[in-house]
Amino acid sequence: MKLKNLEFSALPDGELEIRPEGEIPYILKESHFDFNSSFVAVIRDRYPRAYKNLCKRYLDSTKNKPYYEFRITCGFIKCNLGAHDNKFDIDSEGNFHFEFCQCPLAGECKEWKETCEPKENTAISDAEIRILRLIAQGKKTTEIAEELYLSPKTVENHTNNMLRKLNVHNNAALVQYWHQHNMK
Repeated sequence: MKLKNLEFSALPDGELEIRPEGEIPYILKESHFDFNSSFVAVIRDRYPRAYKNLCKRYLDSTKNKPYYEFRITCGFIKCNLGAHDNKFDIDSEGNFHFEFCQCPLAGECKEWKETCEPKENTAISDAEIRILRLIAQGKKTTEIAEELYLSPKTVENHTNNMLRKLNVHNNAALVQYWHQHNMK
């Protein structure tokens, strides 16, 4: 599931509308397993404190994974991306653009500035470093996936995360980063 070129709107009845570029808007549902699972994975990797808070907030739903992930997705969007402004909340590069979302608990909430307006984790993970090492050796996505026993999609996700974290646009720049920082 690609999380790109999306605008979200929190509706008055509590539902969330998703407006993908060039497609018909739809209401986010628990049954959108791929979307919710992909969104939760991004939150877990990029915004670990927000993820931890949301997991705690929705602890009562853990026995039903699709519902649990749906609630985490909705909670994050409502806190950060739910204002309708006709600008992409997730752009073509997969970057999140947070909005001020009117919250009655602003300033009082225990999760203030952690779940809402969270700080992004910009450290390259150990898994990403393993992939970067193989990219620097000139290996292709499928070769990396085979060597590390991962799916090609997982390798692509880690690569895209590194590109975003390092603010570079291609694998050549990742290789340059590898050599400039004497990574081994």
